[in-house]
Amino acid sequence: MKAALKSSFNFLIRRFAKVLKVLYLVREDDESAREVDRFLEVFTLYKDFIFGDASYRQNRNRQEKLRRPHHLPSEVDVSQLRKYTIDRISVIVTDLYLT
Repeated sequence: MKAALKSSFNFLIRRFAKVLKVLYLVREDDESAREVDRFLEVFTLYKDFIFGDASYRQNRNRQEKLRRPHHLPSEVDVSQLRKYTIDRISVIVTDLYLT
């Protein structure tokens, strides 16, 4: 199973239903628009049952991949960024033309 593809399918179904509802409302077909509303309501109730495994897998993959030590920035880069940020904030705070 490809979790991202399954999640994309979830959003595609919801977006298509909304577009279809707008189309029916423009054509003044209120009964069909209500049917789309009912479909969206039922779909929302069953969304977790149908697409829950994909959401779980995506979250788990994010947690595992993003927390690996080799993905973290180096200590030197973090200290340089910190020093630049502190210097820049002090320049902005002490600039007489900005106040």
